[in-house]
Amino acid sequence: MRLRPLRFMLPTLGALLMLPTHAAVAGGAPTGAIFTTDVNGSQVNANLYDAKTDVYLDGGPGIAAPQTAAGLDDGTYVFMVTDPSAKKLLSQDAARCREFTVANGII
Repeated sequence: MRLRPLRFMLPTLGALLMLPTHAAVAGGAPTGAIFTTDVNGSQVNANLYDAKTDVYLDGGPGIAAPQTAAGLDDGTYVFMVTDPSAKKLLSQDAARCREFTVANGII
């Protein structure tokens, strides 16, 4: 799986919540999961990072797992950044600045 940096994360990353932009149209909740990691993919869901450039998205299961193991539906997703308690919204830019696409299980 190819990792791509999240350039819009804040230095302290709390909960990462994602909403598929197509869910409202499709009428259902998305399946699967997504995690944060470091550049090497060695720490999954560390949730606290020193700098925004240290945060990457990860589709989940280990390197030997198939690319579709996380089970994310194809589509465009939007994420939000909160403090570690998930009580304070830290991402206040436009949602279009926090989009990513999943196609065939690949971010």
